[in-house]
Amino acid sequence: FLLFLLLLCHISAIVMLYICTKGVIPLSFAEDIKNIRKKCLLSQNDFAESLHVSFTTINRWENGKVVPKLRSLKRLEAFCLEHDVPFDAQSYITDNELTKE
Repeated sequence: FLLFLLLLCHISAIVMLYICTKGVIPLSFAEDIKNIRKKCLLSQNDFAESLHVSFTTINRWENGKVVPKLRSLKRLEAFCLEHDVPFDAQSYITDNELTKE
């Protein structure tokens, strides 16, 4: 019975860890996006227009809800090059993104 409880706790911990971390985006990306925008002295709306995305998209990036797809990362990288702001898009590109586009 004790072994059963131990196994149940272990499985529960694994399931909770999976549930809690599924889809979680590193905070550093959200911070990077916000810092890029602020260095360029842009509002979220102006930044969105520059990248040809919606205000909501910028807001979701800055709040860590989503990471841009490859196409948007490329636009962001070009924007940063144009405005002399350091940004390493490669660090945010996943293997899945490379196979999609």
